[in-house]
Amino acid sequence: LGVEAGTRYNNNELAFQTELIYFHTDFENLVVSGTLAAGGTGITQNAGAVESQGIEFQVRHDPGQHRGWSFNMPTYFSMTYTDAEVTSVATTAALDEDASIFAGAMPGNDVAYVPEIQFAVGTGIEYGPFSFLIDGQYQDSTFASGNNSPLEVNPITGVADARFGMTDSFFLVDVTVNYQAHKNVKLFTTFKNITDERYIVTRVPHGARGGAPFSMLGGVEITIF
Repeated sequence: LGVEAGTRYNNNELAFQTELIYFHTDFENLVVSGTLAAGGTGITQNAGAVESQGIEFQVRHDPGQHRGWSFNMPTYFSMTYTDAEVTSVATTAALDEDASIFAGAMPGNDVAYVPEIQFAVGTGIEYGPFSFLIDGQYQDSTFASGNNSPLEVNPITGVADARFGMTDSFFLVDVTVNYQAHKNVKLFTTFKNITDERYIVTRVPHGARGGAPFSMLGGVEITIF
């Protein structure tokens, strides 16, 4: 069962847009695919019922367009709040699969790898053929398994195991510079994670794995049609 409702407002004169959405989803039988890659049995099982609900909010404004400046300044903010929890356990079979992210789950526990808060914010300048854009993205830390323990301990075997515990919260900043050399040719350079943030993004399939470090990408985009 899934329900979604929201409202949207758009004012071209003010160069302003906003929307607010509420979502609610109930999974009566959440099927968990078993994995052999992480040392599991590979058996597909029923983890039980999961309920997920939250809100999504977004606002966009261009003060440059609104005030008639010589350049545009597109600016935005978006946020998602999610409350996802296990509401009932169908059997203990899936939860005893020590390679499953639902291992050790109990009713009322958070669903693994679902951040409570995520948001993105960005702004930039567009002047003639040039554009400069800067974006920030935040994500909450999450539990890496259904038992919701911050300890790197397998809840089934009690043995130290880096697949369990938590991921890190992080805030990443990206910068993009574009130049429209021709109506069909655009030059671009993108700098990802410019602060070189170090963080654990996942603990599957075989333990803690870091997010992508600072990187730079440049290229040419050609539009034929």
